[in-house]
Amino acid sequence: MEEEIKKEIIGKAGFPLYVDYWEKYFSQMSDKQVKECLKIIFHFNINFEVLRSDDLAVKMVINTIIDNLKRDAQKRIKQSKASRANGLLGGRPRKNEANTSKSKQKATKSAGNNSKNESKDDCGIIIPDFIDVKTWNNFVKMRSEIKKPITNSIAKACVEKLINFESKKIGNANLSLQNSIAGGYQGLFEPKTSNNYQSQSPLGWLNK
Repeated sequence: MEEEIKKEIIGKAGFPLYVDYWEKYFSQMSDKQVKECLKIIFHFNINFEVLRSDDLAVKMVINTIIDNLKRDAQKRIKQSKASRANGLLGGRPRKNEANTSKSKQKATKSAGNNSKNESKDDCGIIIPDFIDVKTWNNFVKMRSEIKKPITNSIAKACVEKLINFESKKIGNANLSLQNSIAGGYQGLFEPKTSNNYQSQSPLGWLNK
């Protein structure tokens, strides 16, 4: 790592000198000491060598600033490596895509594994708690009335659809059920929403 830091520092045309250096160090030093500090810092940035000083105050200030220069260089190296790794993977995912993907994963996990976010309908079918049980039961009843009863496998497929709808916008799951009940549809369809409207779900796990 030391060799990488050396290449990073020497390869740069400049280096950061922070404003608080003046208050902490240089304002308490003589002009001669400040000049010596700057000379040593510039020499280090060009050659990665620390010039010797007989002044104890100068030594203390220089050691602190050089340590900071090395830490800054190390941060740049890590950032550069991370950027290259992301580039090999096709770049950093777009924010909206990443959030949507995480929402779907969280929703699926919660609906399938977390009993705190589940409830059961009249037939004992487990559904996520963001789905209104009464609305779901009405959908199941409507399906029976149109001679398309819901089996366990069909119920699972319906729940997966509703999770997908809800991950995009809160209330979509129940609205989809209501639309199907009102129209007597056996299937579930994603409700149409305005492209200019976006909403955050009050369910924390849907927004993470």
